[in-house]
Amino acid sequence: MSYDITKKRLSELVEDPENARHHSERNKAAITASLREFGQVEPLVVRLANSHVIGGNGRLTCMRELGWTEADVIVLDIDEDRARALSVALNRTAELAEWDYKRLSAMLKHFDSLGKLSQLAIGWQDYEVTPLLQANWEPVKLEGDLSEFDKDPKDEADKPRTVKLTPAQWRAFEVAAERVRMEVRDMDDGECVRVICDAFMDQYGEGARPQ
Repeated sequence: MSYDITKKRLSELVEDPENARHHSERNKAAITASLREFGQVEPLVVRLANSHVIGGNGRLTCMRELGWTEADVIVLDIDEDRARALSVALNRTAELAEWDYKRLSAMLKHFDSLGKLSQLAIGWQDYEVTPLLQANWEPVKLEGDLSEFDKDPKDEADKPRTVKLTPAQWRAFEVAAERVRMEVRDMDDGECVRVICDAFMDQYGEGARPQ
């Protein structure tokens, strides 16, 4: 089924008074930035009987605030119940989509290298974009002597075991140990390891214990 796109004056359109979708100031700022950068690339969906906007209420608000006078619309001849159901469906299906952060990170880095990051980062805050620009998605290469992990603990049950950590593993331990020492400042590294492991098993259950 195909629908014709037509133009209507914004003064003819009515924001849905029963719209269940709330548009925060941040959301409206992102919509406004997108409209300024790209123009209207999606038509509003409007009900024929009363000119209520079924899909695109946030865009309609921002268009009016920008001083626009008309918009592209698709007009549907459907009853109120069908219009309400469609409104919820349009919002919900978009909400259920998920980001592929590895691909998003690559796109952000590409646009950043071109000096055009602002075009891609509409609606994103610096604290969200920065980690994606800095992310390294290559697998971490394990280094150091990990042979101690391969030994059967029953063979040397009474002997202390030494494990050499990679620099990245040591940094992760230091962060975790610092959190533990916030409670008990004089705790040594061995006790920190025990507390961290106990907390891990409390969170994930006995099934998480190495066999």
